[in-house]
Amino acid sequence: MSGEKPEKFNQQHYDLLLRNLEGNNKQGYDFLEYRKSLEALKSLDMDEATRYKSAFATGSTMGATVDGLLSSVEHYTNVLRVEKDKFADMLQKSVNEKVISREQEIGQINSDLQSKREMIEQLTAEIAELETRKETITGEVKASSVKIEATKIQFQETFKYMVTEILDTKKKMEEYLS
Repeated sequence: MSGEKPEKFNQQHYDLLLRNLEGNNKQGYDFLEYRKSLEALKSLDMDEATRYKSAFATGSTMGATVDGLLSSVEHYTNVLRVEKDKFADMLQKSVNEKVISREQEIGQINSDLQSKREMIEQLTAEIAELETRKETITGEVKASSVKIEATKIQFQETFKYMVTEILDTKKKMEEYLS
């Protein structure tokens, strides 16, 4: 109606708003009918001022007045404002559901990730401590095994020596005392 459509114009939104205006159409010849007359006159070869006057002339035969038409413009702009408010509420609900709650979920995930990282660090430290303890104990076990084996060998050798010594003494006793 009033020139070129903006870059972000959306025909579906436009049609929805237009249906809403038509659903709130007042009785008689008002702005909506005047607008339709202007649109129909676009196809005729006339300047803008003549089109506006011709559309008004048509409306005036049905009882339209300039004040009545202007008053009906207020009615329809109020209808559009109500739709804008409904849209804003719906949009905010969508933002809350699809953006804010998801951002909160991201925050919770980040918190969970940090907690898991800290747990991993703690477990890594505990593993390192256990590995060190295992190595220490393994070293102690080896040292104890070597010491025990040495003690065993010493005992066995000492035992053999002593048994041999006793048997030798017995043999000499039998030889010298018999």
